[in-house]
This record gives sequence, C-alpha cells and structure tokens, in this order.
Amino acid sequence: MYDMAGSQDLLKETVFQLLLHNQNLDKTLSEVSSFRQACKDDNVLLTGLAEFGCLPILKSHDLPDGQFHSTEICMERVVSLYSDSGKISEDKTAEVQSLLLMMKQLKDTGKLNVSRLNDKLHGLPRIPLHFMWTLHQEGIFSIEQYFCIQKDRAVTGEIFVSKMCQACENRQYDVISGIIEDAVKKGNSDDNVKNEKLFISLSSVQLDVCTMKSVCTHVLTIILGHKPVLKGKIKKVLLNLLKDGQFLLPFEVSEVLLLLRQILEQQEVNWQLLLSFVSVLMVCMPETAKLFLEFTDGLLQEGLDSCEMETTIMGILLSRQACFQGPHVFLSYSDWFQRTFSEGSRSLASTRKSFTFLMKFLTDLVPYESAHHIKVHILHPPFVPSKCRQLLTDYIVLAKTRLEDLKESLDIPGSEGDSTSGNEKGKQMISEVENAVKLFETSGKVPTSILEASIFRKPYYIGQFLPALLHPRPLPDMPDSKMRLIASLKRADKIPISIYTTYEKGCKREASQLLEGVFIDSDTDDEMELSPFELLVNTLQLLKSRVKSRENADSFKHTVPEILSQLCGRVETVLSLSPHVSLHTPECVTIATDNPKLESLHLKVIDALLNIVNENLQICYSQQNPDFSWLTTLLQSLSQYSVVIETLYNRIFILTIKQGIHLENHHVDCVAAILIEVQSLWQQLPCVQMKCQGHNNDDVNTTLTACIIDILPVRTNSWMNLSLRLTTCCMKYMFSRYDKLERTVLIPILIKKFIYLSTRQNVQLCYYDKGSNLSREDNIVSALYMSENFQQIANIYPLTVSEWVDLEISVCPEDDCLTHYQRYEYLSWMVYSYFLGIKQEDIYSIASAVVQGIVKYDIRLSQGSEDSCECCEQNTVSPINSRTVLVNLVQELTLRFSHQTKDGGDMLPWLPQQLMNLLSGTADEIQQQCIVQHFLRLGVCLPGYLMFSDTLNTITPQIPLNLIAQFITKIIAPHLCEGLFLPASITVFLCQGICQVCKTDKSEETLSEMCNVCPVFMLSLMRYAHLVKHLLPKKLRADNPLQLVIGGARVETCNSLHTEKPWQEAGVLFSIAVYQTNSDEGSILKDYLDTGSDIVHQVKVLTCFVQMLFLQLAYIEHFEVPKVNCEREKLKDLLSVVLHWREGRYLTKMCFVDRVDEAIASCVNTKLERLMNVTIVRYFAAHQKFIEKGDILEDIFLTGILKSYSNCLEMLEEGRGHNDIENNQMQSHDMQSLDLFAVQLIQSIAKVHLRKVDKDLLLRCGPVIADCAIQMLSS
Repeated sequence: MYDMAGSQDLLKETVFQLLLHNQNLDKTLSEVSSFRQACKDDNVLLTGLAEFGCLPILKSHDLPDGQFHSTEICMERVVSLYSDSGKISEDKTAEVQSLLLMMKQLKDTGKLNVSRLNDKLHGLPRIPLHFMWTLHQEGIFSIEQYFCIQKDRAVTGEIFVSKMCQACENRQYDVISGIIEDAVKKGNSDDNVKNEKLFISLSSVQLDVCTMKSVCTHVLTIILGHKPVLKGKIKKVLLNLLKDGQFLLPFEVSEVLLLLRQILEQQEVNWQLLLSFVSVLMVCMPETAKLFLEFTDGLLQEGLDSCEMETTIMGILLSRQACFQGPHVFLSYSDWFQRTFSEGSRSLASTRKSFTFLMKFLTDLVPYESAHHIKVHILHPPFVPSKCRQLLTDYIVLAKTRLEDLKESLDIPGSEGDSTSGNEKGKQMISEVENAVKLFETSGKVPTSILEASIFRKPYYIGQFLPALLHPRPLPDMPDSKMRLIASLKRADKIPISIYTTYEKGCKREASQLLEGVFIDSDTDDEMELSPFELLVNTLQLLKSRVKSRENADSFKHTVPEILSQLCGRVETVLSLSPHVSLHTPECVTIATDNPKLESLHLKVIDALLNIVNENLQICYSQQNPDFSWLTTLLQSLSQYSVVIETLYNRIFILTIKQGIHLENHHVDCVAAILIEVQSLWQQLPCVQMKCQGHNNDDVNTTLTACIIDILPVRTNSWMNLSLRLTTCCMKYMFSRYDKLERTVLIPILIKKFIYLSTRQNVQLCYYDKGSNLSREDNIVSALYMSENFQQIANIYPLTVSEWVDLEISVCPEDDCLTHYQRYEYLSWMVYSYFLGIKQEDIYSIASAVVQGIVKYDIRLSQGSEDSCECCEQNTVSPINSRTVLVNLVQELTLRFSHQTKDGGDMLPWLPQQLMNLLSGTADEIQQQCIVQHFLRLGVCLPGYLMFSDTLNTITPQIPLNLIAQFITKIIAPHLCEGLFLPASITVFLCQGICQVCKTDKSEETLSEMCNVCPVFMLSLMRYAHLVKHLLPKKLRADNPLQLVIGGARVETCNSLHTEKPWQEAGVLFSIAVYQTNSDEGSILKDYLDTGSDIVHQVKVLTCFVQMLFLQLAYIEHFEVPKVNCEREKLKDLLSVVLHWREGRYLTKMCFVDRVDEAIASCVNTKLERLMNVTIVRYFAAHQKFIEKGDILEDIFLTGILKSYSNCLEMLEEGRGHNDIENNQMQSHDMQSLDLFAVQLIQSIAKVHLRKVDKDLLLRCGPVIADCAIQMLSS
C-alpha cells in the first residue's frame, strides 16, 4: 500500500508537470467559463475548477516565482478581455467572474502578487470601475491600496475620476454609491487611512455637462445625506470635498437650489456638512444671494403657513448660515430679519396663525439663542397682526430676561454709550485688565483691588472685568502672566465655572481658526511661520493675482468672494475684531480734522489695503473692458468692521486734504475709486461729520465722497490742480465702472466742481461746443468734458451762479494760474456765454447771486472761519480773496440793468430786495444785524441810485418813496444806527442815490419828500452836513432845515425856524449845538431859549431835543466803542442848560412824557429806547441839585423817576437769564447807587405828592423802595 501510494503521488506530480508544460490556460479558462454560466453555485464551480486542474496549477507551491506567475496569468487574461474598448460581451462576463473567483482564492492562500496586480491595473486605463470595485468588495485588492501605491503618480486621481464618470454614464450608480459610502466611512473612522486622493478636482476631467451634473448630483446627495448624527470628529476629507466648490461647477444657481431642496426632503441630512455646503455656495457663487433669499422665503412661508416645525427650522438655519458669510455676500442677520418679518407689507408672518407660530418658535429658541440674535429680535421686532401684541410683549420680556442671564446689555442704536462711548468704555476695561496683569506679574499675587471688586462690586466684576479678562484668544504654549492670573482667580473660586468653560471653548476656537482657513488652504508649513499681518498681506496679494488673471479666471482656483472671506478672517485676527461685536454699523463717522488720531496697527492694515487697491486699479486700467466689481465687494466685506471703516475714512481725509498736493497720479486714482465706491454704497456705509469749527457739518446724510469733494479748496493754483486731478480721476472711474449711471451714483458737487475746474484750468474748453472740431489730444480732462456722457449729466446738474461765486471768491489773485487779463476774459465767458447763453439766466439773477455770495462770504470771514481750517492746511475763507474782483463784476452787471415795470407797487428796487431776500432766511436778530452790516458794506461800493431805482435818473413811479423810507427805517436803522444817526458812509450813499435818480428841476422837492417820510435820513443828513453838502442840490430854500444846518444857525434864523414838525427844529438845534465845531453850542441853545415867543411850541421842540440828548447819551454810554468822552460831556452840558430853562418849570414835561416822539423813536431800536430810562435815572442821581428846587418836587417828577427805575429793574432781571448786550448794561453795583437815589428822593418828597404815586408802581420798584414809601406814609 505504501509503495502504491507513493507511486500515485509521483504520477500526479508528473501529470502536473506535463500539464504545466503543454496546457493552454486561455482555452482552459474559456472552458471553465462555459461551465460557470451553467453553474450558479460557486462551491460547485470551485470543485469543477479543481477537476480541470486549473487551480492546483495556479496554487502550486513548488513553482518558482509562483506569486508572480499566478497573478500574471490571471491579469493577462483580463487584459485580453478589455484590450479592445474597455467593454466585454455578455458571453465573456462569466469568464470575468471566474477570474475574480480564482483571484480571490489566490488572495486567500497568499499566492496573489499585489504589486504586480497594481501594475497591471494601472496599465489598463480602460478597465471599468466596477471591476476595481468588485476587487475591493471581494477583498482581493482594496481601493485604498491602489491609491497608496499610486500616490507618487500625478495622473492617478484623474484616471480614477474618469472611471467614476464613465460608470455614471453607464448608470452604474450602485458602484459609485458604494465607493462614496465606503470613503465617508473611512473618513469618519479612527484609523489613519488617508482618502484625500479619492476626492480630487473634477475640473481636470473633460466631460460633457450632463455627465458632470449626474456625477456631482449623486456625490452631493450621498455626502450630504450620510449619517445625520455623527459622534466622532468629521475628518478633514469631507470639508476638503466641499470647500473648493468644484461640485458646483456644472450647475446653475437654480439647479443647485433645486438639488438642495431635494436633499432637505430626505429623512436623513448631515446638517453640519449641509451648512458648510451653503457657505461654499454663497461665497463661490455670489449671484446666489437673490435666488437663495427667495428660496429661504419659500421655505419659511411654507413652514409658517402650515405651522410645520421642520420646514421652519430649515428656513431659519439656512438663512442664518447665509447671514454669517458677511455683507459682501448676503444680508446681515439684522437686515434679513427686518426685511423678512418687520415690514408689514411683506412680512412672512402677517396672519395671526403664522405670527402665533413664529412667536412660539422664537420663544422655544430663547434658552439656546445667542445674545446677538436675541438683540436683533428685540430691536427689530416682527410686524404684529391685530390682537397679537401680547404675544410679542411676552417674548420681549422673556428675551430681555435671557440677556440679563447672559450678562449682555441691549445696545439701542443712537443711545448714549452705543458707539463712541461704548468704544471708550471698552478701551477703559482693556486698560484696567492690562494694569491688573502688570500688578500680578510684579507681585505674583492677585491685586487687592480685583479681590475687593469680586466681593463688593460684583456686577462690575462679573459683567465687565471678567469678560474683558477672559476674552478668547489663541493661548501660547508657555503660560504668560495673563494666563497665570486667570489660573489664580480660578483656584480662588473667583471665576464661575460656566464663564471659564466658555472661555476655554473660545480659546480653542480661536486657535483652530488661526490654524485652519475657512475656504482657502492656508495651513502650509511656510504660512504657519508667518505673522498674522504677513498672512493678511499674502491674502491681498492673492486678490491682486485674481484681478490680474481676470481674462483667465476659469484657471484661477479661488473666486473674489472666497478671497475676501479669507481676508475678513485675516483682518479679524490682526485687529482682534469680531464681525458681530455690535449689531449696528455706526450711522456717522466723525473725522477730527484738527488732529486725526489713528492707531498704528489700524493704519498699517488700511495702508496695506490701499496699496493693493492701488496696484489692482493700475492693472484694471491696463485691461480691455476692466472689471472693478472686486472693489465694491471689498468695501462691502469690510463694512462689518466699524473700526476699519472709521480708519479708512480718516486715512482718505488725511491723504486728500493734508497730503493731497504731494500725491502721485496713481495714488489719486486709488482715492478717487474708493470715493466713488463709497458713494455707490451709501446705504450700507456710514456718513461722515467733520469735527472742526470751520466744517461743523450737522447734515448727517453727507457721504464721505461729497464731504471730501466739497471741502477740497480751490484757493491757490496748486490746490486747484489737486482738485482737478481728483475730480477727473473720479469721473474717469465712474465712466469706466458703470455702463449706465444711476442717480444714486451721481454726485452733484463732483460734477459741478469738475465743470468749474476743467473750464477754468483749460481755457480751450470755454469755447467748446458740440459742433466744434476741438482736438482732444491726450488730455483726459478735455476728453471727459467733451464726452457725450458727461455733457448729459452736466445738463442734469449744471453749475449755478451761486455755486460758481462760492468757488471763485475764495481764489487768491496772487496765486492764480490766470493773469489779470485772462481772468477778466474768463469771468466774461462765464457770465455772458455760460450763464446768459448756455444756461439761459438773466442779468438780474446773475447779479443777485453774486451779491448774495459776496455777503455770505463776508459773514463767514467775520465770524473767524479763516482760522478754523488750519487743520486742513489751507483756508477756505481767507482775507486774501477775490472779493474785489466780484464786486467789480457786480458794478459792471448793474450798468446793464434796464427799466422793467414790475407787477404791483409793493416791490422794492433790485438792491433793497436782495437784502430782504437774505434776511428772509433767518429770524435771529444778531444774524440779521450781521447780514445788514455786511450787505451795506458791499452796497456802498455800488452806485447809490440802486437803492432807489434800477436805472440812473429814473425813479420808478410804482415804487413810492414811503416804501423805500419804510425799508430804511425798519431794516437799516435798527441794525446800523449810531444812536440817532446812520453811519456816515450809509448817509452819503443814500444821499448820492436820491440825487442820482432825481431830475434836476425836481431834486429838492424829491429830497424834501424823502426827508419828511424818513426822519432818520433827515437827521443823518443834518449830522453829516459837512460831508453831503457837495452832493445836495446847489440851491436849497432858506427855510429848508438842511440849509439852516449847512449855512450855520444864527439867532435870526432860529427865530425864523418854525415848522409844523417840532422834531425837525430839534434836529437842527441838535446838529448845530453838538456837531458844529465852529460855533458855541451853549450860546446857540441859550439864544433859542431866550428868543422864543411861543412857549407851547418851544416846549414841544425842547422835549424832542431833550429826548435826542438822552438817547444819544445812552448810545455813547452803552454801545459806542471807543467812547467819545468829549461828546458825552457836551451832551450833559446841553442837558444842564435846557433843564434849567425857565428855572426848571418845564423839566417834568420835557423828561417824563409817556413815550418818545414817534419820529425820533423811528430812528433808534427798542433796546436804546429802553436804555434811555437808565440814562435818565443815572443823570438825575448825579445831578440832585434839580431836586432842591421847590417847583419840581411834584408827583409827576417822582412818578417819572420811579417808572424809569422800575424799567431798570426789569432789565436787570432779564439780564440774569440772557447774555446780550442790552441786559449786560445793567449790573448789580450800578443799581446800588440808583437804589440810594430813589430812597433819598422818596424821603425828601412831601407826603401829599407821595400819596399820588401809583401803589402798583411802588411795588414794581422792589421791596426796598416799597418799604421806604410805606415808612414815609406811616410816619
């Protein structure tokens, strides 16, 4: 038996050797395959293979290089099957299955050469994916092994993706699903198998769109729907799969949203990956915002209307995720919530049912909501349908309670402490934390002040100090002083566990954000060694590369929104910012023009941004059809950081106003582009307010662009050139940026200033018209001005005369680019060609605008504005200006006036009407006085007849003299009179004017009529007779009061002077007695007193005379600076003379009348008339000798004194609440002497006269006088 068994083994081995030598394996496998088709059981098949002797040969242990040969045999057969087109016929499918079974057996027995198998697979690019997947499933050869071996070959991924796409074309979705599911499982496992090579760029494979859509749809559905609840950490491979946005390439936005809706309708959704996908979608496809808003609106509307919780949650989650991407991508959460729910006409919860469900939904969220979202819901509450107010009230109460639990304050926009004060408070807390850390570092112990605060000031300690101390940050490897201080406080149980846990999580989050980019890979070894600012610069350079490669944008890896999203993260890291620090962008940024204070780090970041904007603009201007949208998106992305926008605004101001003259052209291009973009984003960016005496701008709706262009000076040639360069660059960018200019983009001040500067600095443009053949040469200014687009907007916003005057008057003639003759030519062109010709103005309106412009400029100059712009290194209002040039222009224009009949008889001549127009703009008395003064300062430089008529030698019948007299009396006199008289210059001007409009034969008649209806005019002529006598008609009647004054009064003339108007006689006496230097004033007055026969008439005249003396004395004492002592003494002497007339018997009648003569009162303002009471009391207090005369100790005298005294008290009381020149005249120490005088007067008067004094008058005089009178009457 033993020998027989050995013989059988020897025979069997010999047969195997024979088969190996002679057998054709291809035929054998073909036979086996035919058997495989008939056999459904793999075990039976394996038995058949053993019978045929195929497997024993392949599994032979004794063959040299058995692994190599066995693998080679199987793979050569596979190669032969797929050698033609990569597809096999159905009859060969069974043979493939047989080969797979054989290879599985080889794998199980360890006879499979894996390396040779991989080489063969790599050499067969046409082998379909399902064959590789079967090898993976059967455990013969895994896909992971394939990628690990092929990791050094660059095309491996592309070949594999091509196979996946081919499988999709063949509708082999089970294979694709299996591969993706297996990869996701491996990606979430705890082993270290790397699958990154599996997920590669699909853009490298050239496929038709339909195939790509099919692939991407299936992959996204698998990825986003896999295992919605994941316990472990999601591996980076899944984020890498989504973050580049390659799966979005084949789709339109609407198709992506449709796919997103289909994924949401699945029962299982991976929300973490889905929200990451939404972020990628919003950033990589910026045009998604509008459609995505409609998509989420649809979800919310569906959920709220049907009260379906899941759909509502979907809409809220997706909307919030989009809001987190920044304002350059989507609305902020505040804007979105307000748009979606707060506007009644479009609120998605406008019905009682939907609103009730929304309130329940938000109420359920309160315990889990962040403070940011709760504040939005409170500050922008949803629209409330009828009978639902209580629901909102309950929610707000609950939300505020939650904010208190979170130690958060509700920052109401516009309230005190919201923006500026909030920032200052934050800086103060940071300073306190730094001081505490320094003290701890020095002593090694927790500062006593902190320990005391934790016990006695717990709200401050918990609510302010700890949040500032525990601000999350990337922690260093070695604990620093701040970390040790925190550890000491924690050991002492001074930090609540919840706050410390939040701090730890925040620090870990900050560290992970520092190491990991959001959308762009940035965690390379080189970048890990860079500082945060250097990383910021790298991102800016990436933006530059993106702009530079605009024509090949498809080949560039990242889109502009992706880069800007990373840039925002870099800015936050460098400046330690958060986009959600405050809910509201500040409405206004204040620019301190005197000394803008910018932190060095903020300035460094802004300068880096400006530099890259500058470089990008130069690239864009060198391209055909440039795209500037990146700059708009950049400013939108930065708008969420108020400190960045504030620093940018201040930096732009410094560059233009302080350093503008020295800027290069490309720098001006940069500033201009930013200004235009800021204007286009005026609804998203804050306005500005200048903090400077000269530019205190109360209009909070002024944009930075309008403000900068407006305050740019044109005073000197260098400033004009800068202004022209900036406005030109602004116009150039505006026309390059926008194909169609909207009204919101157009800046009126920019257009007007460009018109002014371009025509003034380029003389040839003054003669440009549409039909001219003026060569544009290479001058960008001429090209812009002559362009059709600019001419269209210039017609919309033309330069007006008043705007032109405001600019032209500030020009310094000594530093003008135009010579005197060139400037005259320019002015002539502006008036006669531009305004009269092109703009169809009339000569009157032009002259009016110039006059009003000059007056307003003079007012600004007088108010000291020229010293307030030193911060701007220039004076927009300067004493050295072109006022004289424009005054000469007005003189020239008035000569061209023609007589025009005006409708009605109540219209003043042109010049007085201009003053009335100026006064109509203000009701402030001081401002009106300033206007009148400066207007007449200009008026006296013009022909005098303009005050009475528009043309020479013709006084318009429709304008009666009493109307002009009323204008002089009510408008000019109250503001300009020096006591009783107009100033000398105004008097001469009016006299000259009335004489110029009168015909020779009627000149005295017209002059007399004017004097009768205008007392202040006549008194002024008498006062300045020595100046106007050469202007008056040569022959005046002898009884003319003016002739009496001019000729000098003698006794006989005084006797002959007797008119129906006592004030005129008093005026003659006053002028001669006070102002005639060649006469003895005392003798003139004595002669008049002694020679009069009509006592009644004399008393009337002298009463007016005494009133004139007291009024003029009051003016000198209270208003005139410097005071004329000689005139004051002369007035007092004259009072002494007249009050002793007839031994003072008429004193009370002359001094204490009920009111001042009407004609005299019309010459003074009400203040002076009231102050006359003070002067009267002071005079009699100083001249008590009049009281000693028995004939004046009467009740009338006492009543008059007490009335004047009571008026003094009233003025003193008013002065305590005001600070004007009238009330400041009465001081407490002045009243002491008047009190003493009144008391002495009451004590010296007889009781019979004292009883006649009105008791109410005594009470109005105060308790001192009233008590004195009571004592005298009771004694």
